[in-house]
Formats: sequence, C-alpha cells, structure tokens
Amino acid sequence: MTATDPIPEGFAALAGEMRDAVRVALTPPVYTLAELRARPELMTPPAPLVAPILSAGRITMLSGREKAGKSTFAAAMVAALSAGRPFLGRETAPSSVLWYALDEPYDDTVRRFDKLGARDELVRLSWERPTLEHIREHLTKVQPALVVVDVLRALLGAGTNFNRAEEVYPKVERLCRLLRNAGVAGLLMHHATKSRGEYSGAVELAGAVDAVLTFRRLRGKANDDPPPDPEDDEADDTPDDGRRIVEGSSRWGQVRLRVVSPDGLGYELSSQKAPLQRRALWLFADEGPHTITEARQKLGGRTETASLTIRAMVADGLLRRREDGHHEVTEKGRALRAVA
Repeated sequence: MTATDPIPEGFAALAGEMRDAVRVALTPPVYTLAELRARPELMTPPAPLVAPILSAGRITMLSGREKAGKSTFAAAMVAALSAGRPFLGRETAPSSVLWYALDEPYDDTVRRFDKLGARDELVRLSWERPTLEHIREHLTKVQPALVVVDVLRALLGAGTNFNRAEEVYPKVERLCRLLRNAGVAGLLMHHATKSRGEYSGAVELAGAVDAVLTFRRLRGKANDDPPPDPEDDEADDTPDDGRRIVEGSSRWGQVRLRVVSPDGLGYELSSQKAPLQRRALWLFADEGPHTITEARQKLGGRTETASLTIRAMVADGLLRRREDGHHEVTEKGRALRAVA
C-alpha cells in the first residue's frame, strides 16, 4: 500500500470508531445532584484551620499596603498554627506549614518565627522562587496543611502584568487548583493599591480565590466605625498604635476582625466590644446553653436590650429555647459562629 492508495473500508470504519471513542473519553462528565449528594466528601464543609481566615482546600488572598504588617500578622498566625495555640480567640491544631518567603531577607523571617515561638519541625521555609512543578513536588514531600506565598507578585514574576486578566488569572488559577486538589489551604499575600487600599490588579483575581481580605491600619479614635478612608493614609501622621482591621468577603461569609499588636510582633483581638448579637452568639456557641437571665449577666448592658437580642436570634433560627428554659445554639448558629 502506498500513500496514494485509498484506505480500505474496514480501516476507515475502525478509525471512525476510534475517533468517536476518544471524543467520548474527552467529554466532561455530567452528574445528577443525587449522585453528588451521595458522596460524603462533597457534603462535608472544609475544616477551618484558623477561622474565619483559613480553611482546608481553600485559598485566601490577603492584601495590604507595604510595611502595614501583613507579613507579621501572617507569621503570627502561622506560628500559632504550628504550635497548636489559639489565634484571635480560635483554637487551632498543630499543623505543618510551607512558607515561600520571596519578599524579604531570609534572616528577618527566621528571627521573626523564632520570636513568635513557631514550632521548628512544622514550619518549612524557602526563599527560591518556585515553579508550579516545584510546588507540586514540595506538596508531595512536605505534605503541609497550609502554603503561604509572600508575596504573589514575586512568585509570578516582575514581568507579570497584574492588570491584564488574560495574563494573571490563568497563573493564579492554576496555583489555586493545585492547592485545592491537594486539600491544602493557601494564603496568598498581595499588595494593595495606594489610592483605595484594595488588592492591586484585575478584578478577575478575586474569582480565582475563595476569600479576598484586606489588612490595613486603623487610624483615628479607637471607636471609629467605619475607619477613616485609606486615601487619607499619606496625610495622616498620627502615631501607629498597632491597631489593624482584617476585612473582606469569602465563599463562607463576611469577615471583619479588629486586631491589635501590643508589641509590634504578635496580634490579638481588639478589646473594643463586638456587637451584642455577635457576643451572644459566641456565648451560646462556646459556653453552651444559658437561660436569658444567665446570658444577660454575662453580656452586660441593659437587661431589655439583651433579652430582645436573644429573642430575635431565636426568631432568626440562630438559637432555640429548650423545655427547661435554657437557650442553645442551632446548627445555623454554629455555622455563623465559624465565621463570626
């Protein structure tokens, strides 16, 4: 048979069947909702590493202005996570962390973790810019619960135009998909714009990750709410008292945390009182059932205000009243507590 000879009829039919088989094999599968609901792993929400900031298999982008303290905040969180210490009032379990320190001298990073009391064997560091394949190999070798990239621009390269969605989105999406498939939490540190204090780059960046948070300095009086516009940062020469706010949105709810760094290194929740309903939710979720009288005594404030708040939470399905007169948190309330 030469190249010009016609293909025998049997071979042509076989080639057609092979093409059809390949086409079917490459067609993405479609599932019924019943099939998906029968898979336990899909019905179980991701476990929080540090609620409400980090969850297993989910990616958080934390943006902040230069020298605002976002790396120090992230390091304090990682140190607590590695040692299994509470962070911002939330319990953690000892977890392995892989930190790509691409934006600062390595000795600064080492000394910071040492001062923060990080658990040596559970924190691994790299200062070399990795490729996606390097990260894949590190995931297999280290098996971390959390991967931190400090910062995203250094990982993707100085030549990456963050304002071009078609250029930056595929790179970030591939990284996020790699971490999600491995069941690993990701914390991508990123720069914020000078004018608005939001993450820099194309808006599509937010679509690649699961949580978009900003970290910024709180200025003005301690009770300012909302805080002053970040555009005033350059004009505001008030002393830095260590107060910061972490806020944004995620697939699991809104995030708004007021934190303070008393020593310029570690962070804790600000002593400013949270709204009454949130404090009530914390009380019932963390300390168990209470009567209205018991709850009023712990929450403080006006008696009638606390009572009305608790009754409103019952109406909203966050609490239920038991036959013995005690109120307890519902599943809906527990889900809200995980992010509140």
